[in-house]
Parts: sequence; structure tokens; C-alpha cells
Amino acid sequence: MLLHHLGVVIYEYALEPETNPTLFLQARISKLCNHNIANIEYSLRLEKYIKSLKQDIILYLAAQSLVRNSNSDPLKTWRFNVMGTVNLLNSLLQLKNKCAVVIVTTDKLYENQECNFSYREIAPLEEGTILTILVKLQLK
Repeated sequence: MLLHHLGVVIYEYALEPETNPTLFLQARISKLCNHNIANIEYSLRLEKYIKSLKQDIILYLAAQSLVRNSNSDPLKTWRFNVMGTVNLLNSLLQLKNKCAVVIVTTDKLYENQECNFSYREIAPLEEGTILTILVKLQLK
């Protein structure tokens, strides 16, 4: 809502909501953005969509939204979260224009230094996390 208020043109790419009611529907978010029902696992469709936008920034917040679904079907959750991230990063590599991406995750990303402060982008990455491995693969 804040981005819309600031005049940002927002494109959303998401699965159909799994529950009813949802905050998305109750807050009428679809009226604030270009809402697209799609699965990030379908890499060619995602790549075509991203190329059509010519965005400068992508905020990536894709994840299994319901913990109970993650517990009942962990393979689907891994496929969606990991391959969805891979598909997004691969799609960005195909762009002619530069596009920044902000990946929001609950995965532990930074090396735990047992400090009483927030980690910053310059902090060392935790070795072996799924997101760390994906980022390193995409940077090669």
C-alpha cells in the first residue's frame, strides 16, 4: 500500500490465495497492483513475464505462506521456494536491462556471530544455506 501511495507501479505474480478470507482480498490489494495468478515454478512463463515488464527493481517475497502446508508437503515447499528462486534469478540473467532484486526470506542467511545487533549486507554469509548456495551459483 505504501509503494502504491508513493506512485510506484506494482506488478504481482502469485499463486491463487489458499484460504478465504485472505488479507490480500480484505485489503483489496489487487486494486493497487497489476495482479497475475501464476506459478513461479514455470520458468519460461516467468521469464517471458519479467522481460515484458522492464522493471528496475523486483521485490521477491515468494514462499510457502502456510506452515501447515509446508509440514504436510515439504517436497512441494522445497520445490517452490528453491526452484522458484532459481527461476527468478535465471530470468533476471536473461534481461538486457539492469534490474535489482531484493530477496526476502526467513532462511538464516548471515553467519551467526552471537551479537546483539542486526546483521548488515556486508556481514559474512552462512555457508551451506539454500539461499547462500543459490546466490553463489547465480553470481558465477
